[in-house]
Amino acid sequence: MTGFVALDEVWPRVRQVVAGQATALRSAGISELWFVRDLTGRVRVLVAESSTVAEGADHVRALTRELYDRLGAHAYDPADAVLSVDSVDLRPLKVSALREEVGGISLFLVDRLVTMHDWTTRPVAPAAAADAPARFTLFSIQGGVGRSTTAMVLALHLARQGERVLVVDLDLESPGLSGLLLAPEESPTRGMVDWFVEDMVGQGAEIVRDMIGRPRWVQDLRGDILVVPAYGHPPGEYLAKLGRVYLDGPRANGEQGPERWTARLARLLRSLENQARPTVVLLDARCGLHDLGATAVMDIPAQVLLFGTDAHMSWEAYRILFEHWNRQPAAAADAQRLSAVAALVPPTLDRDRYLSSFREHAWDLFREYLYDEVPADAGADADLFSFDLADPNGPHNPLPIYWNDGVAGGSPLRDIEGPAVSAAYSEFLVRVDPLLAALRGRQP
Repeated sequence: MTGFVALDEVWPRVRQVVAGQATALRSAGISELWFVRDLTGRVRVLVAESSTVAEGADHVRALTRELYDRLGAHAYDPADAVLSVDSVDLRPLKVSALREEVGGISLFLVDRLVTMHDWTTRPVAPAAAADAPARFTLFSIQGGVGRSTTAMVLALHLARQGERVLVVDLDLESPGLSGLLLAPEESPTRGMVDWFVEDMVGQGAEIVRDMIGRPRWVQDLRGDILVVPAYGHPPGEYLAKLGRVYLDGPRANGEQGPERWTARLARLLRSLENQARPTVVLLDARCGLHDLGATAVMDIPAQVLLFGTDAHMSWEAYRILFEHWNRQPAAAADAQRLSAVAALVPPTLDRDRYLSSFREHAWDLFREYLYDEVPADAGADADLFSFDLADPNGPHNPLPIYWNDGVAGGSPLRDIEGPAVSAAYSEFLVRVDPLLAALRGRQP
């Protein structure tokens, strides 16, 4: 066994081992290999029963011996390094596996995680139906960037245009959006956490109608605003409920296996949309690299507004996320759902310089990780997802929100003066309208 090997080196070394043995593996009829990195960070080979891999047992043993030599403490003894599983059980793992080709061998790399699992999965929700509402997910790596305030301002803007807007508070560990939109007496008796608890015992459908509140002051708008809070009023045993939110649940109709909580959230969202019949849905996601944020960004078909500031720590945090996206099979599809938001643009005379710097940093991320590389001989009609730095249609070109004292204090929307909203959000709102139109244009 080799010396110290860090977790970051494990998958690259697995690829190297497979590349070195690819010719022998293919000659034995092996065209794909599965590797699972367990909770301790150690790697095993998964072998489907009655598969060609099982028939090439000698080659698999040679593979595990070299893995043992190359992976250090992250390797299992060759005698324990192979897990035989039913081929049916391999299929669900494709959802969370990174797939790549090495030497003509298809590799499926699976990570078993306590948390963060949902950043590694592909969407479990179906594509939006023709009559589905347009959805926006508001996400940020860090808190305090005005995400919830933006959700309420955007809801009002859309309702004035005649939209029926459903606002869903998914920031369950730091709830507060509903307080910006609803007075206590307007709040529903149930919230998101109540549904997750009651759904575990088969009572979710009974409380969906009790989860939607409506501010009285919206009655003069052309459209409407409906709000689903994190908790009802009164909140009851909120912490006890919160501790049960992320559980997988039993499947209905006698189906086998648990229903992952991400699928449960997608099912809840569909139920809320069926109940409220909105034309637009705004999801105020949990900030940071949290599984709830992952679900809102990865699993729910929506336009994702990525909030950030032009600060080193913000870009470094997003770099972690973009680098991960780049390893996913559908990275380009994800990129087309993203829009950068420059939050809290400072109230100085150098706004143009600030936004120019933000645009460059955002472009660097998209260009390095998500934009297609443009060949020198590519024609103008080449089907590539890539944008120049100055292209106003690029998702890296930020939607700006300007700092304004009148909207920075977390006051309820009914107490915020119109001029303050206009000063902070006028350009942002003008830029969101075409995004909404494009969302509707992309629906089948």
